[in-house]
Amino acid sequence: MDKQNLASNTTTTNTIRRGQSRRSFHKAVKIKSLLAFIEKVQEKKIGKITLYRGLNQDFQLVPKIGRKFFQGDKKYNKFEENERQLFEEFRRLSPPYLTYHPKNDWELLSIGQHYGLPTRLLDWTTNPLIALFFALDGYKEKAKPPIVWEFKPTQADFVNEADYNKSPFEIKRTKVFPPPIVNERLRSQSGWFSVHKFLSDEIGRDWFVPLEQQPQYSGRLTKYEFELDTKMENHIERYRFLLNQLGINSSSVYPDLGGLSRHLEWENFPTEFEI
Repeated sequence: MDKQNLASNTTTTNTIRRGQSRRSFHKAVKIKSLLAFIEKVQEKKIGKITLYRGLNQDFQLVPKIGRKFFQGDKKYNKFEENERQLFEEFRRLSPPYLTYHPKNDWELLSIGQHYGLPTRLLDWTTNPLIALFFALDGYKEKAKPPIVWEFKPTQADFVNEADYNKSPFEIKRTKVFPPPIVNERLRSQSGWFSVHKFLSDEIGRDWFVPLEQQPQYSGRLTKYEFELDTKMENHIERYRFLLNQLGINSSSVYPDLGGLSRHLEWENFPTEFEI
């Protein structure tokens, strides 16, 4: 397929969207084929870090703990207290399970995030095809089309040495950083994290502002929306098949017996579709 035909498989919009009474600042790109997606992400500059996040539903870019409802704290007036208590309990109870001993709170928070602890971290990857795999993984029939977010950080967006000397709970702005490689999954997934600032507004509300609603990221956030035909499940399986041909599957993304078992199940009992 030549570039002229490739262009017909993407649709770009630059409108500013509204959600929850706040504006969203990102570019939306409609994707109609895997080849078109690869062509778009190849436009990044060599040597520059670009991050991707795959979602099987159109969720906001907010960390898990920002989506969590704490019973009894309807106004979130004890949110930071609850967050710290959760982290300190993880610090106290996790050592028997750790094969890697974290050097600071950044590393301990990263380990907690990797194993499902609600934190102010959000998962990203430097590999766009792995992000697409996550967008397709767990996809449910009749759900909205999968999403892959692209974020192009500048030098000011990276956690620096001065930040590492502070607590991740004390940052003044949202930043990104690579986690310690404590197991094979993090390495194979090319994982990165964003750490999000907790805000209190003028009327006493405490919350995490979604990344796409922060104007300083305008022009650096792209939302790839995968347009699917009426036979959505068949189209999803076509993407999975092509990713597998490129070496992206459950066995490579989850390099353990669980990932191998999932891949073998998919490979031997796939959903029927026409290639």
